[in-house]
Amino acid sequence: MKTLNIKGTIVFQKNWEALNGPARFIVNEGGSRSSKTYSLCQCVVLWSLNNPDRVVSIIRKTSPALRASVLRDFLEVLRDLDLYDDEAFRKVDGTYTFPNGTMVEFFAADDEQKLRGRKRDIAWINEANELSYEDFQQIALRTTEKIIVDYNPSAIESYLYHLPEEKTVTIHSTYRDNPFLNRETREQIESYQNSDPDYYQIFALGKRCFSKENVFPEWPQEERPAHLEDWVYAIDFGYQHPPALV
Repeated sequence: MKTLNIKGTIVFQKNWEALNGPARFIVNEGGSRSSKTYSLCQCVVLWSLNNPDRVVSIIRKTSPALRASVLRDFLEVLRDLDLYDDEAFRKVDGTYTFPNGTMVEFFAADDEQKLRGRKRDIAWINEANELSYEDFQQIALRTTEKIIVDYNPSAIESYLYHLPEEKTVTIHSTYRDNPFLNRETREQIESYQNSDPDYYQIFALGKRCFSKENVFPEWPQEERPAHLEDWVYAIDFGYQHPPALV
């Protein structure tokens, strides 16, 4: 058997342990450039080599985003490990099949046929907060073993924050966990501390925070007046952004 020389971060180590542990959900929450995507690609490749005749689905909201991010990293990991086989990669189908029969398939959540299609052993949802609750449930229903998610916590509230604790491993990471990050990128991320504190909280520290897309991040909650017995509607007519109805 070929010996693999994997140059991994602590993020890879923690995910590999979780992938071989009892938890059903593996949650990667953190900042940008922490090596989440690349480390998970390494884990998927290693797991696939050690588990024959299985199916791994890697999913993102749209096909262009999928091809430009996680698929590119996955192929890079295979090449770095001198494992890439052009005949094993079916570009039309978006699948890569290892010699032991394990297949890794890539598809977008906006592909209804694949979203509600066949089952798989492991699902990895890249940038999972882009997917709706219904999308997530359709994937979960057809996944027999592990469900991996990764995201930057740019939303103050999400269904992803409420996965069952007893079945979940949460791995928090930041750019500081990536020793392979170049100095320029590190300095760029750190510069947000002064230029954009909210951006720094989310994308540098990986902490949940209101983003600037929330025009009014602080608002009071009022009780409905007693004399109004029917529904009450409030509308914000948007110009630069879509209208909002409450």
